[in-house]
Amino acid sequence: MSLKYSDHRDQIVTQIENSTAISFTTDICTSVRMEAYMAVTCHFITREWKLCNFVLETKVMEVNHTGVNIAEQLGEVADAFAIPNYKRVAVVHDKASNMKLYLTADQWKLAQETAEVLGPLITLTELLSQEENVLSATMQMLFNLKRRHLSPEEDDSPAIREVKKTLVTEIDSRWKLSLLEPSSIYLLSSALDQRFKQLKFLTDEKKDLVYIEVRLIFKI
Repeated sequence: MSLKYSDHRDQIVTQIENSTAISFTTDICTSVRMEAYMAVTCHFITREWKLCNFVLETKVMEVNHTGVNIAEQLGEVADAFAIPNYKRVAVVHDKASNMKLYLTADQWKLAQETAEVLGPLITLTELLSQEENVLSATMQMLFNLKRRHLSPEEDDSPAIREVKKTLVTEIDSRWKLSLLEPSSIYLLSSALDQRFKQLKFLTDEKKDLVYIEVRLIFKI
């Protein structure tokens, strides 16, 4: 059993090492024998965009449940799995007052900055999920997202730069933006939409090719 645990633990540590940021959920419960236990679960997204979560430890809480003691216990669990401080971005808990001292000011700042970066993605997802009036706006939205919201800023922290870089890479990979052909239905629909027909997100050369495709289709 111990060998199996050790092997599984090593696999978890390897996956954590290959992740960019780690979030935690934790709670303290009391058994029927009036013994307190704290469970700590980690959550992260792999470079392949797979959501992973693992229960790192369920440990006995032999000390008072103060914020300082809880923070110390959580820190010990994270240290045991070699999770560096800069990867510890958020903790989800039950909002009890004694849980509010865990994250440092820098970690709260990073969590807020990450939320701000991800905010426009929520809007984009909602728009792309609509059944109507989306096709012609798709490329405009994606290119604007990359250029305006995901471009690195001078005051970005290394972690935020990495988040933005990863998001841009995934967008390019999934939508193949650099390989879009002039005959792409997304580009053609944009060219036919009064709102986006100027195709500001394309180079002049690429615009001309799209307009040629439109003329060929309608025999203009």
